[in-house]
Amino acid sequence: MGRAVRVKSQLKSHKRFASAFPRYSQLVDNARLYCTNAPGGPPRLIAWKDGDSNLLVDPNEIKCLESVSNLNDEAESVYELYKEPDQIHEPGSVWNDVVLLSTRESLQLELKTAVKKIEIPVA
Repeated sequence: MGRAVRVKSQLKSHKRFASAFPRYSQLVDNARLYCTNAPGGPPRLIAWKDGDSNLLVDPNEIKCLESVSNLNDEAESVYELYKEPDQIHEPGSVWNDVVLLSTRESLQLELKTAVKKIEIPVA
């Protein structure tokens, strides 16, 4: 069986990185931040800094980083990840754009089967 990162530690790691990135960028000469949420698509540059300049951000794309910095790292389901549960259904949300995509029926079935296996309590 393959290795997996525990969800809780991964959420904490993502949240800490997202929270620290603006401060980190003040300490370095150059920084780039990419959004890699688009499945099969190229990464999108959402923030950058060159030399003595301030951190420049794409105001629409940086919302992703802000959302991750506010994650509930104690969440027990996708619906508990954000303060506003409807946030997972907004355009650009991986949950909305990938998981719930109607053309991904076979992958959804595979995901559903995997989740059911995980949720079955071991006696």
